[in-house]
Amino acid sequence: MSSLLSSCSGVFFLIGTNSIRNNSASEIVVQVDNLIDLIRSHHIHLNHLTDISISSVFPCLKPSFLFSSISTLLSNINNYNTLLKDLATRKNFTVVDLPITADQLNYDGMHIHINHLPFLWNHIQQHFDVLVLQKTTKISRSHRRSRAAITRRNKRRHEKQKKRQASYTVIRPIARTWQLKDIKTYLRYKNIKYSRLPEIRRHQLSIQFNNPIHQQHAEQMLTFTDFDEPNYYNWISHEH
Repeated sequence: MSSLLSSCSGVFFLIGTNSIRNNSASEIVVQVDNLIDLIRSHHIHLNHLTDISISSVFPCLKPSFLFSSISTLLSNINNYNTLLKDLATRKNFTVVDLPITADQLNYDGMHIHINHLPFLWNHIQQHFDVLVLQKTTKISRSHRRSRAAITRRNKRRHEKQKKRQASYTVIRPIARTWQLKDIKTYLRYKNIKYSRLPEIRRHQLSIQFNNPIHQQHAEQMLTFTDFDEPNYYNWISHEH
């Protein structure tokens, strides 16, 4: 393993669902933290944001001894994904969200159905293709690009991203009782991976996504009464 890491320009870690079924989110994140430190202490060339990539954990519907219900298991998964992204910000590595939903699992509720495996591999391959392109472009591009040129490029990227997100939007009516922090917590509870929550207008909640897979998942998971007042108090009572 050490010799492979010494010669590679990037590494990708795929976290298995068994780990999240049998360990608390905080325990796994501590292990990931230690792993990042160990790798970079011996392989200093893997020190940039895109040099180390770690996958998020997709849904699992098979309870374990530690998490005896689906709800507690999904809560642990959501907590892990949140902690992993926080760690990525602190330790400067990339988190790759795998667009796998519960509907794409096998009958055991844990493994991905064979029909959807190509979709997963293609997603991972696309991630590598983008990284290779980025590294190649950086090598060939002049390092003397002006600050103004960088600002213009970032602005164009931001505008393109906003247009893309606007095309992948789910809209639901929402009551005044819902606060922004409650909306975010509820979407995590539903395992909905959104990219942006624009300002609520005329009691309409717009949820924007980076791709159609996450948008379709949200359309399936969110009814038109999910954000009404009765459901808010019902959900809050169960949360607390």
